[in-house]
Amino acid sequence: MKFLLVEDEVIQRRLLKDAVSKMGNNDVTECSNGQEALELLKKEHFDLVLMDIHLSDTEMDGIAAARVAHGFYGVPVVFLTADERND
Repeated sequence: MKFLLVEDEVIQRRLLKDAVSKMGNNDVTECSNGQEALELLKKEHFDLVLMDIHLSDTEMDGIAAARVAHGFYGVPVVFLTADERND
């Protein structure tokens, strides 16, 4: 499978990439914001997008980027977060 990992925190991105690699998959493309993710989706096919729901990108958060990724490109999106709030 080919994964697109969208995470704005470098350490989180590294940990997630390591976790995916330990499951036997080394085909992971990384980016740090929603806009960059959509640009990559225009150019390449991905089987799954792993997306931080709380991207700090002011132009496009994780939810907005996921709507476009799934709606326009048809790729499944799994949301991730390291948020510890108890809302």
